Amino acid sequence: MWTDTTDAVGLVTFSVAGYPPGLVAAYVSAEHGIGVRDGRFCAHLLSTRLGIAGGAVRATFGFGSTSDDVGRLLAGLEDLLASGPRWTYQLSGGQWVPAPETRPAPGICPDLWQRPIPPPPCKH
Repeated sequence: MWTDTTDAVGLVTFSVAGYPPGLVAAYVSAEHGIGVRDGRFCAHLLSTRLGIAGGAVRATFGFGSTSDDVGRLLAGLEDLLASGPRWTYQLSGGQWVPAPETRPAPGICPDLWQRPIPPPPCKH
């Protein structure tokens, strides 16, 4: 712990046994409306050393986050472990996506809705 600062960041990185991190991220997004990230977060060597070479899931909590938000994430993960995904998912362009995608396209960028957006490149 750093004693020279009082700033804190609400962040947790985790994995779910039996599920690829990208599928967990797609599941909580599509079925529970929760945005998380998946990947190795520019820590490829550390991920490999920790035995999670395929990456993990990261949830970040900010000023607007509440304990209800944390509860929704935990409830979504409990549902995943208890029953599995309700939807079907497939890898498309390296990302897990619902298949078929039946959610309406957002009004802001409807032409991007069907194309996976690759994560930003990681600088080594």
